[in-house]
Amino acid sequence: MGFLWALLLLIASWLHVPPEPPLPPTIEERICSYDWECETALTVFTCESQLGRHPDTHNVDHEDGGVAQLNKATWAWWFALYYGWTWEEIVMNDDLNLAAANIVYHEWERVYREIGWKAWSCYD
Repeated sequence: MGFLWALLLLIASWLHVPPEPPLPPTIEERICSYDWECETALTVFTCESQLGRHPDTHNVDHEDGGVAQLNKATWAWWFALYYGWTWEEIVMNDDLNLAAANIVYHEWERVYREIGWKAWSCYD
């Protein structure tokens, strides 16, 4: 009987299919992972870039870039100086763009003492 169980376990181990790796987080999940109001962020970034789906979202030659549509004239030099990030990195890398947007959000609140979303034209 022990031999039969061992044989069944061996067969079962050959038949075992490893689980699929988890899917990477969606853009919505990544946006909502930051310390800002999730629904407001989704609304603002949907208006700004269709959550990164607009064809010009990642165009480094436009005045605004990335999922969060950060303004190049206002922020490119600032992130280069304080973080060493190039404009191309900020626009082309969605995760870096969102990290930069979160910094903008909190810097706006700190400097101007008003809600951080006022840095975006799509905020009501």
